[in-house]
Amino acid sequence: MIRVAGTSPLSFDATIVTMGTILEVREFAPSTHSRPSVSGGFKKSAYLLFADRTKVGRLSPASIKKLPPSVPPTCTVVEVDKDRNRLSVVFR
Repeated sequence: MIRVAGTSPLSFDATIVTMGTILEVREFAPSTHSRPSVSGGFKKSAYLLFADRTKVGRLSPASIKKLPPSVPPTCTVVEVDKDRNRLSVVFR
């Protein structure tokens, strides 16, 4: 079980994410240094989790290390705790 980082109140919307929801994992390459950015961008590849077109959260660098070398394309939500802002997933 892996805890999802970078969640927001929208991540816990019952119409978007519930127990058993399958999320899509999308990899975003690091930002190029030749292009200025306001937020600084990603220094390493980032793995974001989406429910349809809605970004639910991201995988932290520590959680990525727990996964196999190639990150699976989907994961399943196994814990939704709105009170503690906790969202956990498993990869199968």
